[in-house]
Amino acid sequence: MRNIRWRAFGAALLAFALLAAACGDDGPGEGANDATVASNLVFGGPPECPTRPSCMIGLNEAGIEFADFKALDSGGPLTSTALEGGEIDVALLFSTNPLIAVNGWVLLDDDIGLNPVENITPVVRTDVVDALGADFVALIDGVSAQIDTAGLTELNRQQSVDGDDPAAIAARWLTEHGYETMAPAEGMGNDPIVVSSFNFGESEILAEVYAQAMEGAGYAVERKLNLGSREIVKPALESGEIDFVPEYAGTLANFLGVSPEGDTATVHEAISIAYGGLGISVLASAPAEDKNALVVTAEVAASYGIDSISDLAASAG
Repeated sequence: MRNIRWRAFGAALLAFALLAAACGDDGPGEGANDATVASNLVFGGPPECPTRPSCMIGLNEAGIEFADFKALDSGGPLTSTALEGGEIDVALLFSTNPLIAVNGWVLLDDDIGLNPVENITPVVRTDVVDALGADFVALIDGVSAQIDTAGLTELNRQQSVDGDDPAAIAARWLTEHGYETMAPAEGMGNDPIVVSSFNFGESEILAEVYAQAMEGAGYAVERKLNLGSREIVKPALESGEIDFVPEYAGTLANFLGVSPEGDTATVHEAISIAYGGLGISVLASAPAEDKNALVVTAEVAASYGIDSISDLAASAG
């Protein structure tokens, strides 16, 4: 019996060895050679990141797999603090977060197309556009044309770092760009244009920029700021409770159920077609974008020689 058992054991060892050879040696030597930059780093972002194509799914498809993932918040203070404190090496933040510039962090170039374009794009009820005409559209398009990403980041810094009021921030920006910001004693006789925003600081600043520009041009304006998320703002716009809101092109495209892929013009056309059927006009997009961004400290960028997302998939050897 003992001989039979040893023969069986020997056969099992041989079978295991043959299986290992057939599958390839995945030992430490080869694993080390295949290690990527990302495999040495800890990634932090929102809890939903692992299930999002524009986050972990898209990164994995590009050959980027981190040593660990820490579920934090959506580009907020938990993520920023974790990056600053070294608890994570790579953070998912918003591209206009002023702390990126304040702390000298490096925003990795999205050279793999992980996130859609997110240009600031005003949307307004079509009946308002029809009533106010080309002059109104030209005013809004002119304001949008002067909002770039660097300028938007600075506006956010004035609020989140300096603690300034959004209305005051908007007034200064408009004055610097040649616009009147004082509301006229008498409007142009139009029904008030109800301007709204989402419930975060940047959106309120942008809404104030457009609202004050309208008032300076003689239009009557009413504000319903910090209304809430898109689940609240979109139905309010469609029902006529509000008339105008600065949007984010790629996220809006996703929300409308259309493809957010392509350049600014392609995404703009897609949301224009989708929203047009709902009585909403999509005006010209601003150059400014605020999108999800992968951010590292200057030390991490220098240590691994990275300045783009694709660099995370490079060999660490």
